[in-house]
Amino acid sequence: GFSSTRDADGFARPQGSWAHCYHPNSWIYGPNINRLSDANSGDIIYDQDGQLVEIEAVTKRQYNGKMINIKSSSGEHLVTEDHIFLIRTNGSNLISRPYLNYKDGRKYQNSKIEFDVLTIPLEAKNSLIFVAAKDLQKSDVLIMPRIELSKLCIIPDYEYKSKSKTRLPKLIINNELAWFFGLYAGDGYSVKNHKIKIILNSKDTDKIDRAVLAIKNNFGLTAHVYKRKDANAVNITVYNAQLANFMKKWFDMKKNKQFPAWLLNSQFDLMSLINGFCDADGTKLFNKNGSVYLQISNTSEKIINQIYLVLTSIGMSPSRWISKSDSGFKPNSINYFIGVNTSKVTNSKFEECKIKDIDMSEYSGEVISLETSDSHTYICNGSVSHNCMCFIAFD
Repeated sequence: GFSSTRDADGFARPQGSWAHCYHPNSWIYGPNINRLSDANSGDIIYDQDGQLVEIEAVTKRQYNGKMINIKSSSGEHLVTEDHIFLIRTNGSNLISRPYLNYKDGRKYQNSKIEFDVLTIPLEAKNSLIFVAAKDLQKSDVLIMPRIELSKLCIIPDYEYKSKSKTRLPKLIINNELAWFFGLYAGDGYSVKNHKIKIILNSKDTDKIDRAVLAIKNNFGLTAHVYKRKDANAVNITVYNAQLANFMKKWFDMKKNKQFPAWLLNSQFDLMSLINGFCDADGTKLFNKNGSVYLQISNTSEKIINQIYLVLTSIGMSPSRWISKSDSGFKPNSINYFIGVNTSKVTNSKFEECKIKDIDMSEYSGEVISLETSDSHTYICNGSVSHNCMCFIAFD
């Protein structure tokens, strides 16, 4: 709780526990997936039920103290000790600890949460409850709702200069277009007002031919294939200013690749999108039993979060991990991985994210807390958190 005393100069300073918070580099899930540090009041994000809610307040503060790092199949979570996660109870995690019922979480807006005490046996066994980070166990599973992505898709128009005579055909949603967008996001880039380029292994002739045909059928343009001198690879190049500017605007960030929000839509064949990305920046493993395992890596943490959202939305159970590279084109770079067995699909409402490890460390820096409307919950780094914040007023 809070307390305050006045110092010699008459200033009241708060003492005690503050609102539970996330590290600012965390990712908030909504129609647009963005850094927590970029969150603003009025932004629309997903809640515990996969519904859209509005951010009502964003609180940033300096924090010096212990932070808990939770590593799960949904990713890593760096939070203050009192940060509250949604978990599912089971036979192995019915230990005595404070908790808040899933449905009752809506009651606690702008006030300190009063936890009940979890007793054994729990009457609502296999139910959803909120538990503070400091009380989590390795046997726990964090929860992510399977988001029903929008069915309304409006592909933006090309932007033409007044003197431009060339007009590209209007894009029509189809599987090959989704696959091409995934391929470009994985290993393509644009030069403004000039060209796009996709790099593929020269041995992948089927993928090269497929990309050339997709460009012809969807954009009405001719792709040129050039053998690279410095590697066993080819450049698939298209010279067109309108296409270059379109792809650069919607897919390229200054530091990271991304899928545009309008592409993460159920009207597209989202598995074609993921397969295109994997064909450019991943590996497919075909097992004897007929199942297919995808492993994707990229230096863009944002696009890996988007892929996680897509895969869970269509009923799959992906796992995520991080690896630091000590060699290659970019030494000391961080690669973000995601793997999934595409043959295993479930109709369950929630994705369960197993906790792999929990550790604690000292931290000094900014932390951020959110307050949202309705359920007072949000999804961060692929798991549900309760956003209840505590407030204190001074004279």
